[in-house]
Amino acid sequence: MKEFVPFITEHWVLSVLWIACLAMLLVNEFLQNRLGAKNITPEQAIQLINHQNAVVLDIRSDSVFAEGHILGAEHVVGQRLEKKIKNLHKHIEKPIIIVCATGRDSPKLAAELQQKGFVQTVVLNGGMQAWKAVGLPLVKS
Repeated sequence: MKEFVPFITEHWVLSVLWIACLAMLLVNEFLQNRLGAKNITPEQAIQLINHQNAVVLDIRSDSVFAEGHILGAEHVVGQRLEKKIKNLHKHIEKPIIIVCATGRDSPKLAAELQQKGFVQTVVLNGGMQAWKAVGLPLVKS
């Protein structure tokens, strides 16, 4: 502990960078907790789908959804969203995976679902871009 203060004073640039990195990590954690959405990888999504019968909600546009989506994904867009949420109550105990194009639009819906009692709501980190990047299969309709 005696060497801590001299190290900080002699290497102040490193110390400032370390504190900045720590602050960015804390801000990121705070924002994720505030939105209430846990991000998962495509591999974790597969585990949830296969082992816990997770429900996949794809919130992309009709045309993009038709070009390729996750097998069994339920397509929800715009006005149909409120109706779909009402129908989802039969899955309230199951994990709900929200998928968009990049992962940026999903946290808002995840937070909304959590407010309505869906406790296992998660977001596919990176969205369909991440799914495609690891070479996972898509279904076209």
